[in-house]
Amino acid sequence: MGFLYSNALNLEETGLVQAVTSRRLDSKADRKRFYDQIRLRPEQLVYCRQVHGNKVWVISRYPETYPLPLTEADAMVTDQIDLVIAVFTADCIPIFILDTQTCSIGIIHAGWRGTYKLVTTEAIQSMQEHFGTDPANCLVHLGVSIQQNCYQVSQDLADQFERHFGPEVRTIDNKLNLQAANVQQLVNAGVPFESISISPLCTACRTDLFYSFRMERERAGRLVSLIRLLPDFD
Repeated sequence: MGFLYSNALNLEETGLVQAVTSRRLDSKADRKRFYDQIRLRPEQLVYCRQVHGNKVWVISRYPETYPLPLTEADAMVTDQIDLVIAVFTADCIPIFILDTQTCSIGIIHAGWRGTYKLVTTEAIQSMQEHFGTDPANCLVHLGVSIQQNCYQVSQDLADQFERHFGPEVRTIDNKLNLQAANVQQLVNAGVPFESISISPLCTACRTDLFYSFRMERERAGRLVSLIRLLPDFD
């Protein structure tokens, strides 16, 4: 279709919908085809007011009406079948979580601020608390985002990340590896390393396909990343 990227290799056979849009999803006709493909009415898309923090929105009951009131958060988790949860990104990492045993899911918006505040840790802990998730049963995918080679930051920020996550998350010229910092959170929470996949695509390198705030600043649109458990999921 040219505007839909779904490359979570460890989620392909699980019976859920997981997708990241590209910048080609611009026209009304393209958006309609996208929503038709995933059997979704636009108003059913559940998303939060992203504030670059670590708050998790737990949705434990299927909405009676749409759209839902906006809630400030940077992660959402749910055990509701057929509920579509989404985040918007333009360099930040969209992180998809599937608990294969409790049929619960999560999605995270992880920029450098949320990563530093351990938003991924908070999301896993929320799934444990509310749905009985065992992290050992989780599959996780880190979606299309800015890669380390394109993500140079200030000396001070790189030093802060090194103190928080260790030297492996930065280079000598202050390029941050946000993927590594989030994988570290997942593994520390109990998710097996082999159950985590990472998209190699870089938003900053591929502005022909994706939006990048670093490269385009205020002109950048946003990619939509969503996850949904289908009614016949088992």
